Amino acid sequence: MRILIVAITFLFVSCSQGSDGSSNSISLWLPFFGMVLGSLITGLIAFGINYTNKKSEERKHLNTLVMNAAIENWKQVCEIGKLHESAEIQPLDAFIIHMIQIQKTFIDQDISKQNVASKLKQITEITDEVTKYHKNKSAS
Repeated sequence: MRILIVAITFLFVSCSQGSDGSSNSISLWLPFFGMVLGSLITGLIAFGINYTNKKSEERKHLNTLVMNAAIENWKQVCEIGKLHESAEIQPLDAFIIHMIQIQKTFIDQDISKQNVASKLKQITEITDEVTKYHKNKSAS
């Protein structure tokens, strides 16, 4: 509102001076254009900061969802493992790595009939490496 009042004041003063192209008329327009330009620059900077903050919040929320899904999955496997004495339960980090890979593979990229099998194979290979690591670690 304040900017509108200032702009109307400058326009009124400018019109009352006449439009003979004198430097007096131009000197009245310069603050107005400076104000408009300053407002645009400030608005663009605020938009950029807002956009960056929004993207950061989305990534944080997605990471929280991935971690919670991994923990809940691990808890369910542990509950099922209690029923079966011979069940081998992977450590929590294996579940977290698995969920992170799912997030990176399927959420960040497009999925099609042609590439879904290869993407699942990549996830399985990484999960198998984590399993091998824990088996070697427990054997040592």
